[in-house]
Amino acid sequence: MNHKFDERPDGPANGTGIRSDTRELEPAPSQRQPRGESAEIRWLDGLVLLSARLSQVGNLEEVVKQGTQGVANVLPRCAVGVRVARPDQRDWLVQWCGPREHPADSNTAPERLFPGLPHERVVKLDDFDGSTFHVASEDPALLESDTCEARVVERAGAVLRGALRGARTHEQLARLRRDLERFQARIIQGEKLASLGQIVANVVHELNNPLTSIMAYAEFLQRQAAQDDRPEDEQERLRRITEAALRAQQFARDLVEYSRPSSESRVSVSLDDVLDKALKFCEHEFSVCHVEVNRNLCTDPPYVRGIAGHLVQVFVNLFTNAAQAMSDGGGRLTVSVRMQRGWVHIEVADTGVGVDPASLEKVFEPYYTTRESERGTGLGLAIVREIVVAHGGRLDVHSTPGRGTVFSIALPVAEHD
Repeated sequence: MNHKFDERPDGPANGTGIRSDTRELEPAPSQRQPRGESAEIRWLDGLVLLSARLSQVGNLEEVVKQGTQGVANVLPRCAVGVRVARPDQRDWLVQWCGPREHPADSNTAPERLFPGLPHERVVKLDDFDGSTFHVASEDPALLESDTCEARVVERAGAVLRGALRGARTHEQLARLRRDLERFQARIIQGEKLASLGQIVANVVHELNNPLTSIMAYAEFLQRQAAQDDRPEDEQERLRRITEAALRAQQFARDLVEYSRPSSESRVSVSLDDVLDKALKFCEHEFSVCHVEVNRNLCTDPPYVRGIAGHLVQVFVNLFTNAAQAMSDGGGRLTVSVRMQRGWVHIEVADTGVGVDPASLEKVFEPYYTTRESERGTGLGLAIVREIVVAHGGRLDVHSTPGRGTVFSIALPVAEHD
């Protein structure tokens, strides 16, 4: 950031164009051109006041702004500038105060900020990032190490160095505090989800008894209808009842297994079986959201080494996200599988609303969600990534707002046991 300056009727030109109330730091008119030991003492007094003021500032940019202005008030006959690396070190924060006819130029070499003045003293503010403090003048005494001007400049640099270190520490502590608060929130949310998972597992377990009864009676009625030679449409209805009850029972059993901490070892798993089970889990979601499912699978079903329940979880989350992205007007979900050089590549593509670039960078962060709070916890994609990586795979996502999203998973191929 390179600031232009503005003339001030009561002081030096300011790199921000903003007038600051620094009257307590400004030398009196009779002290504008001090010399000797008493002058050095007055200068150092001004730096003490500046140091006290900067110690109360916790923002890096504000420290640079007030520090530059404060030193310029102590040394009104000089041009003063600060060149500081921003925390991300992608660019520089440049602040300066000085006479209008000698503006700062941040495009020059780091050792010069005021090329229009013949003498410029540079003090390092940080040995690692290259931040510097500059004072320039027409007076050659500025460059002589044994002059009071040079000593005051070195002490001004020490004041700024300490203030910058304090501001950076303050900002780092603020970031750590925010991270800690987020981490605590995640722990609380994780405990809630763990309790909810146990409750759901108990409820599902209790459903098995009535489902078993429904299946038994449905099978009895189906056999009775066949013996009585009842019309085919009645027998078909009974068959559908039996199939639906069987599906519900299997779903309940799988859901209990799905929510239970896995102690399974990794084995060779049919990817087709994993996809089939995940699609069955999501049939209701597809129906509600009016989603058409297309499958482009390999003729020779691939196998991967892993834990079947965890892989099912990956695709349940991806299919559910895709369906909800198309919930407004329906759409098409395409699941494609192909083999390439020892890897199986799976693409899950939808024709939903898509994700904007800013949100796309955060979709795998825990608890980040673009949905309403009642429709998602923001954990699904974070879990998906962890499972894929744990299986030695890769996960990528591409999205175009208004056109849809594609999740691409690559898993190493395994030999069929």
